[in-house]
Amino acid sequence: MTNDKWLGILAPIAVLASALCAETHCPGNVASVPLRPVNRYQMIVAASVNHSGPYEFLLDTGTQVTILDRSLGSDLHLSASGLATVIGVGFHESASTANVDVLQVGNHALSGHRVIIADLVKMKAVDPRIRGILGEDFFQHFDILIDNGHDQLCLDDAGIMRASLKGERVPFLSQAERPGDSEAANPLIVNVHFENGRRPIHLKLDSGTNAPFLYNPSEYLALGVINGPSLHGQGADGAQKSFVALRPQTIEIGSIAFSGVSFLALRNERRVSPPDAFDGLLPTGLFRRIFLSRSSEFAVFEPRF
Repeated sequence: MTNDKWLGILAPIAVLASALCAETHCPGNVASVPLRPVNRYQMIVAASVNHSGPYEFLLDTGTQVTILDRSLGSDLHLSASGLATVIGVGFHESASTANVDVLQVGNHALSGHRVIIADLVKMKAVDPRIRGILGEDFFQHFDILIDNGHDQLCLDDAGIMRASLKGERVPFLSQAERPGDSEAANPLIVNVHFENGRRPIHLKLDSGTNAPFLYNPSEYLALGVINGPSLHGQGADGAQKSFVALRPQTIEIGSIAFSGVSFLALRNERRVSPPDAFDGLLPTGLFRRIFLSRSSEFAVFEPRF
């Protein structure tokens, strides 16, 4: 049996306000792939599976394994090869796995790729055209630039963009800095300092979520910050949940300060996982551009405003 973890949350959006040089093409003339914004901070990218398609996939750096909707798996006549557990905030779901011969985005293709086949009905509430979720197992093979300002994705497996980019390079946390994290590849987690934080906060850079989100904020934020208005929305399992909108924060990523960042947390819920690997989610859609280097393990941020 194969067990995989998928973490995500769909909730009401929050706002970030407050460096890379703006370009209308990918740095180093790397080929670009169009992105289609959806739900304000999330992005859709076209992907081909087994030379069929292209199909609409949610770009999701916060999901470990690429997920195909059950209907797409049926259309492609994919056979189940194992089992997986899909885990989100407050739920567990069983799913099957399958192997695809080719998974391709733009001119970049991976062969012999393993995917999860799951029911994405709740995701289709965001956009009915979504046929899958493109996860970190695909993106970890590239340096990527998510350019929200120009609605384009840049994929680079030759280090061309990395050599030409300017801006502060914020390192991802190493395995030694993430006690209890068993992920094979380093997830996209950075150290973030909160003005009301009692310690550095570990946040995952997640293109699949549409709101900054914190797990168990009472463990590392001042209590006054945690009290806020209630909001209601759907979790990743589609169930209605009650959230608290925390007081807007000034946060620092590296030497860059961002003000007015409003995080959400679950209200009146017991301690939720994953507490050991990271403390919350930071949407990549909050930035005008964000560069993620898996080969050199750092990020470069350009504010949206």
